[in-house]
Amino acid sequence: MAYDLEKLIHQFFRSVENQWKTSFQYSLIKDIEKNLLSSTGYGELKRLVSPKGVQTWPHPFASMSHSHRSVCVVVAPGECSGFGFDMELERKVKAFKKERILNSEEIEITSSWSDLECFCAKEALFKADLNNQRRSIFHYQIVEEHDCGDLMTQQFPIRFSKGRSILDNRDFNLATLAIGGENAVALARAI
Repeated sequence: MAYDLEKLIHQFFRSVENQWKTSFQYSLIKDIEKNLLSSTGYGELKRLVSPKGVQTWPHPFASMSHSHRSVCVVVAPGECSGFGFDMELERKVKAFKKERILNSEEIEITSSWSDLECFCAKEALFKADLNNQRRSIFHYQIVEEHDCGDLMTQQFPIRFSKGRSILDNRDFNLATLAIGGENAVALARAI
């Protein structure tokens, strides 16, 4: 199955903007050397959030993820109480089995999700929590999935759901997209 990964990620962001009634700036940089990923991402992040400057992580309105030979920086409009993004591109699924990272309730909620999509969702939730020091992805739970009229990017569905921090019951909006078996992206925003 042939698809344009960059186009699908762009459609994902536009669909989430429409659903959440907000806008994002993002920059996806592909095909860079692995040892340049972090510095390239931080440089792009500084460019996108300037003149507000960059704070330490987690950041209240920006997030960054890198995978394989790509880095993506995402900035939400203005400060919010938490914002996270994760992307896993060209990754083998075996390390991200649902049974290893989800509880039984989450497995039921995400029965139609790919393993990689579940991992991305948990990572995005973790990154969106400004109080995530000394926490892990296991402190965040996918609590429900919304029916949003089957929003699609070509043949792949965008899933809108809710997440929660199990330590302090903070809620998050969550959007995920699995592209084929080895690609997934997720956005989370504290509400």
